[in-house]
Amino acid sequence: PKLELLNEQAKWFLFVAAETGARPSELTGLLPGDINLQHEIPHISIKDRKERELKTPHSEREIPLVGYALEAFRTLPEGFTRYRDKTDSLTGLLNKFLREHSLLPSEKHSLYSFRHSFQDRLLAANAPDRVQAELMGHKFQRPKYGDGATLNQKKEWITRCGIYFST
Repeated sequence: PKLELLNEQAKWFLFVAAETGARPSELTGLLPGDINLQHEIPHISIKDRKERELKTPHSEREIPLVGYALEAFRTLPEGFTRYRDKTDSLTGLLNKFLREHSLLPSEKHSLYSFRHSFQDRLLAANAPDRVQAELMGHKFQRPKYGDGATLNQKKEWITRCGIYFST
């Protein structure tokens, strides 16, 4: 019920952040063409652009959408338009909200902790290192052979790990 106090885009953003592990700037930077709801496996495509560069070259990736993250983008197929290129505004609002409503485990936690929690849950489920790296947008520490995990494989790990909030 507390989340109902947030505006619609901020509320949905929390679910997407928790279920995708994407950086806040990656999510606020999504354009309508990056949200692939008609694909066999709905997903978001995080892409490097001249006007919006990613943190690292490894950050470019596709993340399957499940649970509330999928519902969020069905509700907001244009993405987080209110906060596009206004990541600091959104994270400030959400960090304040989460603290004021005691929705963080400790004073040391913040909205960015959702990303760390996603990584921890992948690790706890024994997801292969390469799948973890591809979902997180991290460099894979061994030589990269082949195409990597498919969208279906990534979706299976997210689902198998119980990372998502079921709808």
